[in-house]
Amino acid sequence: MKNTIILTVHNKGNTIKKILDNLFSNISKLTTKVIIILDGCTDNTSTIVNEFFKVNKHLVESNIIITNDIWETRANNLGLKKVITEYATIIQDDMLIKQKNWD
Repeated sequence: MKNTIILTVHNKGNTIKKILDNLFSNISKLTTKVIIILDGCTDNTSTIVNEFFKVNKHLVESNIIITNDIWETRANNLGLKKVITEYATIIQDDMLIKQKNWD
């Protein structure tokens, strides 16, 4: 059983590093891929996300997709179209995950 996590993000430059740190610290081995959709970001979110993955690219396969501001539902659907695992989990850009192996 394999899982893909989809995280859509819109202008979360102030919090995205903490969100990513907690996400990757607490996923289980069931999650084999993380898809991050930068949905019309106009702040420094994309820079912070790219810097995070330069340092942490070994954690799990990740795919960053940059879109115009297509809103959350369309961004989620875009992520779902990229999923090839048995399961997918959609999380929000304001969710701070603290529970180990929650997925």
